[in-house]
Amino acid sequence: SCELQLLENVQFLTVHLSSGYYNQMR
Repeated sequence: SCELQLLENVQFLTVHLSSGYYNQMR
């Protein structure tokens, strides 16, 4: 469904952004 796709997109963005932020902190 649409909601599931949105959830997957949000999860992917969260992991992507958090990993990028972590790399910046180092």
